[in-house]
Amino acid sequence: MVNYGYGPDTRNWNESKKNELALLLEKLVSDMTKEGKIKVKYEDLAPYVEIDQMYRGVRIRKITHLTEEVADELIHRSDQIYTDLMTPDSIKELK
Repeated sequence: MVNYGYGPDTRNWNESKKNELALLLEKLVSDMTKEGKIKVKYEDLAPYVEIDQMYRGVRIRKITHLTEEVADELIHRSDQIYTDLMTPDSIKELK
């Protein structure tokens, strides 16, 4: 997988929160790098977050250079961040 992200076609997408989502995903990439999970041989192969570039919305690019295990963890943790941020409060209250 080359990239992973969220946009207008993603459930509960909220355009007004996309910048906050991008910041949280950038922090996740940074945290996983500090944890020693994201390791790349060259800096230009490192994952990064973009907003409304090649795709509308927020995407983590260059994940193809990660091991399958690390990519799966990055996606899982990204999905948790997305759900926590984008789930409407009215739905959170029902849980």
